[in-house]
Amino acid sequence: MANVSRIYTTVSGLPVYEPAEDTTRILHVSDLHLNPTAWPMMRTVVEQFGIDAVIDTGDITDWGSEPEASYVASIGLLKVPYVYIRGNHDSAATGTAVARQSNAIVLDNSITTVAGMTIGGIGDPRFTPDKETSPSGSGASKQTIEQVIGAGERLAATIRESHQPVDIALVHDPASAGALSGTCPLVLAGHTHQRTVDVLPQVPGATTTRLLVEGSTGGAGLRGLEKEEPLPLAMSVLYFDKDTRTLQAYDDIKVGGTGQSQVTLERKVVDADTPAPAEGQGPRPTPTR
Repeated sequence: MANVSRIYTTVSGLPVYEPAEDTTRILHVSDLHLNPTAWPMMRTVVEQFGIDAVIDTGDITDWGSEPEASYVASIGLLKVPYVYIRGNHDSAATGTAVARQSNAIVLDNSITTVAGMTIGGIGDPRFTPDKETSPSGSGASKQTIEQVIGAGERLAATIRESHQPVDIALVHDPASAGALSGTCPLVLAGHTHQRTVDVLPQVPGATTTRLLVEGSTGGAGLRGLEKEEPLPLAMSVLYFDKDTRTLQAYDDIKVGGTGQSQVTLERKVVDADTPAPAEGQGPRPTPTR
């Protein structure tokens, strides 16, 4: 984990972008899937990068069971605010266990302000801990599509009714993000275990909304071992201007999969990294993972 701090020292000296001392720094994690290795890595990044808050976009567990609740006790070790929404592998009991941590905030179609950033979030409407016993094709059934898109629509309505502008919206499945276009400048998601960056279809006269989907901070747990190459542990440090609360840059950090120690960091400056707008109405719900 010491490699993470060494990479940060090198990258922060590049001329393309150097965070000011008062820059707000948020660590985005997702899909820990009970991997104990994720916690020391997160703690190292929080300490070395001066993180102000952590955002977790769900699937912290695998089955959402009561015995798994002890896994979330490590949230307190991070010693910064921890904003969380449920994923499709997280039960109501999981959400309750997270909420018991003194530094945790659980959002479910609600809004909070942390580290000067106003954040809205909603938990995934599904609870599908066992993908093998889920109905065939459940990831793309008409009911699932309606559920997942509906979650984004409910959060969008909540944000529009809010008396203060929302800076970041949180959903688990990126397919929930479409309805949030124009409601805020940034949407964070997970679920797919793959890093993607998009701009949501533009709403005329409304703000442009960027969608950042995180990889799996837990290397997708045991699922990460199903492929020939282990899935890397992934997380991102997001840099926001303290006054405008707009995203300035982000660092994508990857640590080689289980049994590997390679650490990579890639910095993207937002102004120089504007992706092409997404087509259509946004992604369809992906099969449950």
